[in-house]
Amino acid sequence: MSTLTQEAVLHAALELPEESRLAIAEELWLSVEDAGRDKIDADWDAEIRRRLEELDSGVVIPLDAEEELTKLLKKHGTGRQ
Repeated sequence: MSTLTQEAVLHAALELPEESRLAIAEELWLSVEDAGRDKIDADWDAEIRRRLEELDSGVVIPLDAEEELTKLLKKHGTGRQ
């Protein structure tokens, strides 16, 4: 059996259809030790709390995504040719 490098596995996975990539991503995520997942979850919880505090305090002002996307498309076009 040949040894696959991380790069080779990634390249092969990226060639798969989106549904297959999502299934692989889920399996990989579930294979991570609970401690690793707990750390990532804790980091995201902290980030979410930080962002909510910024919104609540008025440090940042939320933007309407559709409105901003419309402005960008008017300014820069769709990027498709």
